[in-house]
Amino acid sequence: FGKILRKYEEKIISVIAQPFMELNPNLITSFSTIFAFLAFLAGLLHNIKTLFVFSLFSFTMDLIDGTVAKKTGRKTLFGNYYDAMCDRIVEFFIYLGIFFMVPLLSLIVIGLSFLVSYAKARLAITIPADNHDWPALGDRFDRTTTLTIGLFLAIYFPIALKISLYI
Repeated sequence: FGKILRKYEEKIISVIAQPFMELNPNLITSFSTIFAFLAFLAGLLHNIKTLFVFSLFSFTMDLIDGTVAKKTGRKTLFGNYYDAMCDRIVEFFIYLGIFFMVPLLSLIVIGLSFLVSYAKARLAITIPADNHDWPALGDRFDRTTTLTIGLFLAIYFPIALKISLYI
């Protein structure tokens, strides 16, 4: 799924990022984290529509921060690190919000998503590799896309949330 979308990813993200080009990329990353925290609060209140909206905003900010950094020449080592750390926090907040609706399954997904992130970092220590060298199956883009679709469908079909977590 991710490989198909990656063909068009850069063009789509560039269009979405255009209105944000004047902002500091690290600020955009921070917005992603704030929206994820709001998604957590929505999950705490069992409000699936609001959880979906804030998750979508969070994932969108996460998609565009790197593009803004590259296209405006503001790419830094700190920004790379900050983005990676905030990515973990974002996933944690969103899945923690889902925990209040689907407890066991969301804990399993949190653990597995962190395991994929750890494995990726560990691989890069042992051999030269970057994000493009890593197989697409199960990476963050796949997880967030599947979850976003699942959250949207869960507004109308509650079982869709569980199905998206299984995938």
